Amino acid sequence: MKRAFGVCLIFLGIGLILNSTLSFTGAVTLNLSNSGNYFLSVFGLTFLIGGLGILLTGSLEEELNPQGIKIIRSQRFRKDIKKQNRGKIDKAISEIGSGLGHEHPLTKEPRLHGKYTIKIGRGGRIVFSYDKNKSTAVLERYEPAHEY
Repeated sequence: MKRAFGVCLIFLGIGLILNSTLSFTGAVTLNLSNSGNYFLSVFGLTFLIGGLGILLTGSLEEELNPQGIKIIRSQRFRKDIKKQNRGKIDKAISEIGSGLGHEHPLTKEPRLHGKYTIKIGRGGRIVFSYDKNKSTAVLERYEPAHEY
């Protein structure tokens, strides 16, 4: 959603910049206006820079899964899932909070207290944590070999 909004701002900015500097007269003649509409040009440039800023900022990525739980992908998680089977990972993410996917809390080690995992295929696991009322899950890392 955030990415789509950024792209829309970029296109809107480009359109405003072009509209403020170009004008067509007749059927085939292009007239470059010297005076131009500087207000539209500045506004378009603001949209363009804002759209690029939205696309390039943020170390966390947010989305909602089918159960209405807000999913936040940490930077480490995004790095861990590079070159992995995205289809299986996305399917497991959609099962968080549904009772499917063998979701369970990690209780064996004190450092993992409050963390949960959900199964992805053979041995792969996503390690995540919930907020207090289980409305948000932060995906912390991906373990392809079932090692915590």
